[in-house]
Amino acid sequence: PNNAFVAGFIGSPAMNLVSAPLTGNGAQFGNIVVPLHDDVIDAAKKANLSTVTLGIRPESFTVAPPGTGLQIKANLVEELGADAFVYADLPGHEIEKQLTVRFEGRVPPRIGDTLSVEVRQGEDHVFHPETGERLGRLHDEEQAAAMQRVTGATHAASD
Repeated sequence: PNNAFVAGFIGSPAMNLVSAPLTGNGAQFGNIVVPLHDDVIDAAKKANLSTVTLGIRPESFTVAPPGTGLQIKANLVEELGADAFVYADLPGHEIEKQLTVRFEGRVPPRIGDTLSVEVRQGEDHVFHPETGERLGRLHDEEQAAAMQRVTGATHAASD
């Protein structure tokens, strides 16, 4: 998405949007640092930002070994067959809205569990905290070029 407004309502459940302080090469998210693409870091520096709005889709989390990764506390577990959505807080960190994290539905977490998750590399979306505009376009262009190669190859194979 090109801005945080659109990111906040496309998809169900919607993308997680949190304020995240910048570090040398990433964004502080709870107890972890999410590495950011160089063009995002450059755009943030150019805009003189110290924090960004970090967007992460519920399906962009993976389970991490216990005690590693981002620590979240399950407040609600919505079991939907093949998937389970966990609505969680970041213990020790203030966030406006609970995080939504997708888990495999076969063995869903339980309410009250402290869970360890990681953000899949390259599946973050970074927005200007005031304007909401997407930071860094190079990453988007690389994804679009990769998608073009895949769809172009698919079309070529079907001809």
